[in-house]
Amino acid sequence: GTKTLAAGSWQYKFAYDAWTGSENLIPGAPCTVTIDGFTNRISNISSDTVLPVVCYGSCVDCEDVAVYDITFQVNMNEVTDPYTTPEVNGTF
Repeated sequence: GTKTLAAGSWQYKFAYDAWTGSENLIPGAPCTVTIDGFTNRISNISSDTVLPVVCYGSCVDCEDVAVYDITFQVNMNEVTDPYTTPEVNGTF
């Protein structure tokens, strides 16, 4: 969408479901500013501006984000509780 803003520095963040969740930005990243422990995106507006497409939680387009294949291995022989599927959970 389009928003009319006065010239200056503006902070923003992408969120979903009425702030049920929001992106976790890295402090010190080139597109962020951290104030009082809160890290937001920042944009300096001086004229009509179309912001670049970025990947959620990142300063760059998703095509520019490096991705790597990781193989997790676990030996479940010592587990005595019944289970059907071992799982790996994380922020990935």
